[in-house]
Amino acid sequence: RVLNANEAEVVLTDYESAIPLLQANIEANRNIIQGKADVKADSLEWGRHNSDMGTFDIICGSDLLYGAESSYQPLVDTTSALLSKGSDGSKNGGIVLLGVRWRKPDKERKFFELADRSGIEFMLLRDWLGDLGVVDEETTILPDMPTLDWKHYGDVDNEAFLQHCSNTRVSTGGGKRTVSLMDLSETDMEDMNDPEHASFERTQIQIYIGTWKGIEGPKQAVPEEEIDNDVAKKTKI
Repeated sequence: RVLNANEAEVVLTDYESAIPLLQANIEANRNIIQGKADVKADSLEWGRHNSDMGTFDIICGSDLLYGAESSYQPLVDTTSALLSKGSDGSKNGGIVLLGVRWRKPDKERKFFELADRSGIEFMLLRDWLGDLGVVDEETTILPDMPTLDWKHYGDVDNEAFLQHCSNTRVSTGGGKRTVSLMDLSETDMEDMNDPEHASFERTQIQIYIGTWKGIEGPKQAVPEEEIDNDVAKKTKI
């Protein structure tokens, strides 16, 4: 988070048991980060966040959705609580930078659905930059990254996703052959060397930006007499 025009604070979080390792890494890199940011480590368990931590302008997360589906709501709750909302509660607030490695899209998609209902809207990094005018339609960002958004990625009933799987090919067997994602087998995966496996991994990774849109309140019920009057007006000859 930004403390002032010349100073930022970075908080690295993990379970309490991992804090000594985080702190050791900070100290090992102190000469690199000195003067650039105030970096510290703090324990954090999703769903049990401490309000004393305050809010943050940027929240970064990487490969957080591989666990049980039951972890998604606590993750959403903590992210929502710690994300800066901006002075007007909905604009100019903080962002969530989230790297996603898809494994079981039908399950992992539920995280985004929960986030959306909780007031955080996620969109692909490229689309977000496009809305800001930073890139145009011809700009390539991470060329292997799928361009389908979370609502459609992994949906086997979606024509665009099936087309993506048919058109995206990866190398296997040390360059002896290429296979589409649609036809990729476990044997093909086992035959990949390290560079080929890394290339395949990039076809399963997306980067999203989450922003606070606010939670829409329940729609107010219209009094019955107003409905009757409105119907009478519309049917009057």
